[in-house]
Amino acid sequence: MITDFMPIEDFQKTEFCTLGLRSWGPHQIGAVLTSFNDEVKALTLNRTHTPFNERDRAVLNLIHPHLSLSHYNAHAFESAHRSIHELQAVVEAAPAGYAYVSPAAKIA
Repeated sequence: MITDFMPIEDFQKTEFCTLGLRSWGPHQIGAVLTSFNDEVKALTLNRTHTPFNERDRAVLNLIHPHLSLSHYNAHAFESAHRSIHELQAVVEAAPAGYAYVSPAAKIA
């Protein structure tokens, strides 16, 4: 719950709340935060009528590790994809022959 991180009065003064959520009327907000490499992502769930209960919070706590792992995997995939494209650009641009030497010191 947002109120786990700050008082609801402070949250209601934020730009996110005043510009993004006011049109929905009274609401309850639950969030799952993940961070990787100083980048934080949040999945927010909003309700306009009934507040979140302990069961809802338990479900969010159960999916949190899976969302964090997905966030990490997405970054790892993006980094690997970028490295492959950079390597392809070097190989295509340089007029030379290339060889790969394996960890066992064999040319592959």
